[in-house]
Amino acid sequence: MNQTESWMRTTLRCYQRESTLALLVTVLLLGCGSPAAKDAAQDKPQQVQPVAEKPVVTDRASKPEGPRFDWGKFTKAGEVTQQVLPYFQDHQIDFGSRKITTSEAVKLVKAEIISGKLLLTFQMTKPKQNVQFEGFGGDLGSYRPHKKQPRPLSMRGASHKEHFVFPGFLHVGVPHPQPNKVLVAVAKPLTKEESFQKALQEHKEMRAKAEAEEARRAAQRALAKKSEPKPAPVKNPLVPGPESGYTPRSMQFAQLAAAVSAMYKMPGRDMFRPDGKARMQAAQAAAAYPNPELQQYANKMLDRIKADQNIDVQAVRRDLLARADRLSRQTLEYGSVKSTYTDSDGSTRSVFASGNEPDYDAQREGQRLAELARKSDDEIREYVKGLRNTNSWSDLFAGDGITNNLDHLYQNILIDGYKIVREEGKRAAGKKSDKCLISIWRADSSTSKLRNVSGQKLTDVVLDLSWGFTSSEKLKKYGHAQIVFIPVWKPNEEVELQKIVLSEPSVMHVEVNVYANDASSEGHKFSMIDPKNPPSNKPGSIAIYKRGGFAALTKPRFEGTAWVIVDGKRTDWDNVERQMQVEADPGEHTVVVHVKETRKRSKVVYDGKVVVDSGKRASIQVEF
Repeated sequence: MNQTESWMRTTLRCYQRESTLALLVTVLLLGCGSPAAKDAAQDKPQQVQPVAEKPVVTDRASKPEGPRFDWGKFTKAGEVTQQVLPYFQDHQIDFGSRKITTSEAVKLVKAEIISGKLLLTFQMTKPKQNVQFEGFGGDLGSYRPHKKQPRPLSMRGASHKEHFVFPGFLHVGVPHPQPNKVLVAVAKPLTKEESFQKALQEHKEMRAKAEAEEARRAAQRALAKKSEPKPAPVKNPLVPGPESGYTPRSMQFAQLAAAVSAMYKMPGRDMFRPDGKARMQAAQAAAAYPNPELQQYANKMLDRIKADQNIDVQAVRRDLLARADRLSRQTLEYGSVKSTYTDSDGSTRSVFASGNEPDYDAQREGQRLAELARKSDDEIREYVKGLRNTNSWSDLFAGDGITNNLDHLYQNILIDGYKIVREEGKRAAGKKSDKCLISIWRADSSTSKLRNVSGQKLTDVVLDLSWGFTSSEKLKKYGHAQIVFIPVWKPNEEVELQKIVLSEPSVMHVEVNVYANDASSEGHKFSMIDPKNPPSNKPGSIAIYKRGGFAALTKPRFEGTAWVIVDGKRTDWDNVERQMQVEADPGEHTVVVHVKETRKRSKVVYDGKVVVDSGKRASIQVEF
């Protein structure tokens, strides 16, 4: 029994040694990566011993890389967003020699191929995002944060990391490794047979459209002959119609006068309208009036307005992108001035290019044009209008002598229109009255009203107003011209003028000339105090100073005396190198400045009129 037990124990020990050795060999094979061991390990289920759970730290580098970008699939220009999205995995996209890695809150929202480049648009959905660029050394991009000014993006070095504080859109361009293939794919030449078939198809389509259009017009003409309504009278929005009993002495004059007239409101007539509509009406009325100078401004203004209404935004956008792409590839030739700097001796020196260097100024301009091309249609229209408003040297030397600026054209129409309406109204005016035919008063701080106090109905009334504004009622001031045209003005009817908003409380002064078919009056003046802010009559001052500048440095120092006489009252000027102030009441004053050098006779260096307002200072500059 003991021998049997001893034999069994010996056999068990040998079996344990062999099992341990086999297990060790299996582990070594698995560690060395043997294919057989791997297959065996996969086929044989293993029991995993429970262990304590530990936090798992994920690393982007440990994740399997996404598919590499296949440029061969992208040979046609246009939007390729859906084709590019599968390559943007785990927030990175690999182009081979270039790679872009983003934070988790960054999305690829648009991709398009333009002029041999893949333009990518990323959206930062949250603030404080990072984007890593590899292989983009020297390239440019742009970042447009939400509700903030866009900024350029310059990628320095082979690996560049950019931090974006605010949400927004990032625009990056990736050059196509073979841009010629894209161009060939876009503009593939047609064979002779294909060209013939295409031309034949276009001819058939055009002929079918022309026949359909002609049939439609014939049907419309036949329908119009059956039920032809009486032509409705054309109503001019500026001039009352015949139903009102108004008959203008000249329709062209009435239209021009109403178009250039200041806006107002009265019973049955409201002339307030948007500025754009007022400009169009003024240009149309000026073009119809028989005056060559006025017509040339009006015709050019109408042509500009029509051209601005027909701006092809898509064509402008394509041109901007083409120019931006051309500028982005522009280089500096050998010997071109690259930059300038100031040397230690103060001289300015230039840095010259060695040839085939990137032109950063051109790239910045191209980036600006690309940013402009991505703006809205309205912003592009304003950009084109701004370009058309400029006057170039070619316009100065080879143009028609008329400004391109719409605002200046409109001002010229108003100036010439004022002159024509004033002269024509005065020429055709009725009998002159000693009393003013109208009264004018100030309803509040900014509103003035008129009333017909002539006792009769006035027609084709032209009011020639000259306004002035002062702080004191003692000082009378005029000069701001205004024309008001009223076709029909019944007795005691009130007219409310356009509001005049003043920066400070002021007294309104106005000189009125009234020209109507029935009567006229001239030279009547009114002063209107602000009902809520009484005028101030505190004194002002007159400042007299000697002219300075480089010319004064070349003259010898003045040796002598000087004095100032204001309205006959003398005041000595003790130091001519310093400014002299003389207090004066509001109004017009006569000022005479005398100087007398040593051993010389006195002379007058200034003699004139000076206007002083309440609390204001009038300046006089003298030279001796």
